[in-house]
Amino acid sequence: MEQKVKIVILSLVALLLVCGFVLFQTFTANQLLEQEKEGLSVKNKDLTDRVNSLKKDYDTLESKYSSINSKLSKITDERDELKKRYEDLMQAREKLTSKIKELQESSASAPVTREQTQAPNDDYWAGVLRDKNAISMQLENLRSDSRDLKINNEQLQREKNALELEINSLNQEKQDLARQLEYAQKQIIYNKKVVDNIALELVGEKNDKLQINDSAKSLKTDNEVLRRQLQQLSTRKIDLEKKIKKLQDINLELEKKVKEMDILVKDKSVQSTNVAGAGFTVDGTEKVKENKENVELPPIIVRPSEAVGKQDPVFSKGLISPGGLGKIISVNKDNNFVLVDVGDNSGLAVGDKLHIYKNDQVVSVLEVIRLSKTIAACDMLNDSYTPQVGDIIRR
Repeated sequence: MEQKVKIVILSLVALLLVCGFVLFQTFTANQLLEQEKEGLSVKNKDLTDRVNSLKKDYDTLESKYSSINSKLSKITDERDELKKRYEDLMQAREKLTSKIKELQESSASAPVTREQTQAPNDDYWAGVLRDKNAISMQLENLRSDSRDLKINNEQLQREKNALELEINSLNQEKQDLARQLEYAQKQIIYNKKVVDNIALELVGEKNDKLQINDSAKSLKTDNEVLRRQLQQLSTRKIDLEKKIKKLQDINLELEKKVKEMDILVKDKSVQSTNVAGAGFTVDGTEKVKENKENVELPPIIVRPSEAVGKQDPVFSKGLISPGGLGKIISVNKDNNFVLVDVGDNSGLAVGDKLHIYKNDQVVSVLEVIRLSKTIAACDMLNDSYTPQVGDIIRR
């Protein structure tokens, strides 16, 4: 009997240890997942910042590229205008040159007498000299403009080459930025998938926790039933021990009576030998049978428990300042929980209640169900308000 009770108790203890080990493994895995999720959140934030900076650089380069293109087109227009002006000046130069040649030929071919040319010759050659000086000045101006145009053309060519190099460099930077932006977008998509997987794992773990709580309640009920059965068995054992003691007392009474009968039979035999002359004989002595009553105890049947309940691990509740602020960083409406950016480092503990504030008024209440160092997962206790990312939460 006692051995069976010991076996039942050992079985219960073993089941408790197994449940405790499973819960410990689950808790450890949850902590690792929380840490991994925290690292991915930080990495995702860094990548987002990097993408924003790359977009700003890309926009700056685009504006710079546009300004350079407009400047290049303007310089090209100025070069074309100067080239046209140069061509016009060259045409005017050719016309003046041909005009001078015609004047010289006409002056050389006209036959004049000494008397006829004496008076008008001075005026004519003065005019010719004036025309020559004017033409020379125009030629000098044309040569100066030509040199200026040549210098401007060379300068424009150098600027064009420099602009082409800068444009090539900008195109290369644009391609690099496009590749970096594409890589950053792929990394963000990957991180988003990882966060979604972690959220699914949290939902699965929450469901597993609910199942474990239900099984723990059922095991607790079975444990109570087994305890009552043990109490009943203990009471029955005490009653049986009392009955066994009573039967032993009856057995001692019977043995005492048997001994008294033996003594009485011996006395009768002696008396019969003394009265032989009276015609009484005694053929033998009586045999006294000892009646011993065998007592069979009914078998005690103990039903082994199928599982033993175990309460959830108890987390020591830390303290957090009443005015401590936090905010919601993720909302899972399908599974009715949110993630907040305060955790174990802020003194938060599983089971704590957090309040969502809107315009300094409480609009909803949350309950902490999972913790890491800097992040906590909370159940939404009421449906009067739908939490949003960025909402302020307090104790």
